[in-house]
Formats: sequence, C-alpha cells, structure tokens
Amino acid sequence: MSSKVSSDSWTGPPKWPEDAEIKEYAGGCHCKKFRFKFTHPIFENGGMKVTTCNCSICNQHGLYNIYVPQSRFELTSGSEDEMSKYQLAGKPSTHRFCPNCGSNMIVRWGDLVVVNVRAVDDIDVKGLDFFHLDGRNLF
Repeated sequence: MSSKVSSDSWTGPPKWPEDAEIKEYAGGCHCKKFRFKFTHPIFENGGMKVTTCNCSICNQHGLYNIYVPQSRFELTSGSEDEMSKYQLAGKPSTHRFCPNCGSNMIVRWGDLVVVNVRAVDDIDVKGLDFFHLDGRNLF
C-alpha cells in the first residue's frame, strides 16, 4: 500500500512507531569499498514505509529513502572523507557516493542519515510499502 504526501502536508521525516521492532541492517556500495550498518524499525514486508521522492536528484538516481538518526548509523569500511560529495546549491543536504562505482548510499541531512534502501543488503524492493513525497515542490 502506498500513500502520497504533498508539500503542504509534509511535517518532516516519518516518525518511528513507539512499539516498532528494531532490526540491524548492513549495506554499502557495489564495489564494497564502503560498508555501513544501522538500526531501524523493520521496513520490508509491510513494515515501516520507505520514502520515494520526486525531487530532481532522488528521481534521477531512483532513490528509496529511510531516515536514520546519526547515533544509529555507523560506517564500518572506508571513511566519509573518501566519499564523493554532492550538495545542491542552497540545500541543507549532502549526498555521498562511492568515487569508484558511483553508488549513491547516504545523504547527510541535519542530524539524520538518509539511507538509500537500494544500497542495503538483501532487500527485495517488491516487498516495500512506499510513502510518496512531493519533494519537487517542497525542497
């Protein structure tokens, strides 16, 4: 099941349900230069919804996003200093990707790490429910 959110109803990233089952996930780039792990409420098979956004960069890269507090995210291989960075002019977020294989893995946005679900190990995107964000008109 999907839901749509327009720019006039956006109140920020989805809140974690208080009773959510928390799972540890791992992922990284295609060439394995960078690896990460994080904890988050379960989001596959009908769990917490994953955000799709129609802003220019999310749309072009085909990103499926989840929002992780920095305290729950850890880079386990490679360092962010080695990652390529891209920041849209005047925007508060910084996209980070592998300079070798080009995988878009994370976005730093305030005190959150926005993780591209497509970079998470063993996730079947067909089993995800989506929250559609009208980022084109919001950001």
